[in-house]
Amino acid sequence: TNGNRALVEDFTLRWQDVSPQPFSGVTATSLNSVSCASPNSCLAVGTFSTTTAFASFSDTWDGIEWQSQITPRQFRTNLDGVSCKTSSFCMAVGDLSTNGHLVTFAARWNGANWVIKKTPNPAGASSSFLVKISCPATNACTAVGFYVTPHGKIFLLAEQWNGKSWALKHTPNPAGKSGIEFNDVSCVSAKACQAVARFNGGAFAERWDGNVWKMQTTP
Repeated sequence: TNGNRALVEDFTLRWQDVSPQPFSGVTATSLNSVSCASPNSCLAVGTFSTTTAFASFSDTWDGIEWQSQITPRQFRTNLDGVSCKTSSFCMAVGDLSTNGHLVTFAARWNGANWVIKKTPNPAGASSSFLVKISCPATNACTAVGFYVTPHGKIFLLAEQWNGKSWALKHTPNPAGKSGIEFNDVSCVSAKACQAVARFNGGAFAERWDGNVWKMQTTP
């Protein structure tokens, strides 16, 4: 952040500060992720806060300027990741505070409006978070994150979008490790994704082959 303004920079011949103007009454802003379908079409998502609440927001780049957009169920949501395949298809993920719990949240940008896409949550989880997403096609997105049990244990979380709905996908967890969280994911197709993760004291990776997630050791 730059004071109370989220900092967005565009690389042409040099770095330039092209930050959108802050919202009225906002005490802090944060842009958490950005994805560009073309040089003239980018979408960034994040969170702003006031003295009484926090909310999600998005900014679109048209090649000239950034413009703020209203996100669905704006208040009590946090958007951490976004991936755009085209200027009319972006999917953003994060979490939503509801009834005292944090649950997964996803919304699609169609070029003009945001539309909520219902996401599942692991059974028995006290809190669930989606932090990053990769969409190699409009009918193929993979989102990763983590969830917390009522006893405070943290486990990996992965979900897939097939063009119609989101579904949970089983992810293996390192035996005997705690504080396990996915940090990011990148997919070249619906059957080829690489995700990176961390646990207390180390890091590792997992690969999606279209059927299962498999653990990989990292140096």
